[in-house]
Amino acid sequence: MKRTIITIAATFALSSAALAGGDWKDKDTDGNGQISKAEHDASVKASWTKKDKNGDGKLSAEEAGMTPGADWTAADKDGDGSLSPDEYTAKKAAWFTKADTDGDGNLSQAEADAAKGAKKSKM
Repeated sequence: MKRTIITIAATFALSSAALAGGDWKDKDTDGNGQISKAEHDASVKASWTKKDKNGDGKLSAEEAGMTPGADWTAADKDGDGSLSPDEYTAKKAAWFTKADTDGDGNLSQAEADAAKGAKKSKM
């Protein structure tokens, strides 16, 4: 039983790592190992369409994958309880700028991982 649980956990971990790599490769459309601002913006635009499940042109906190709180309030500039495409794009653009620690206009895998790790440590 213990061996089965360990095997399942290892399989899940490897699958998650593979998915994360695939996600990076999907965003890195020119295959140079970095995500440019243009590639990031295109990815954000595509993710908007996927996230707006009810097609109302706004994202609820649930659709955005966020928890209501300070981060949500900061993103919801007009205070209507949802994110417009502009609010969502601005939030993602701010994240990119903060994550681009060397200021070269591109994200390396290390910069993206560090930014995601910092975000998780705040939770």
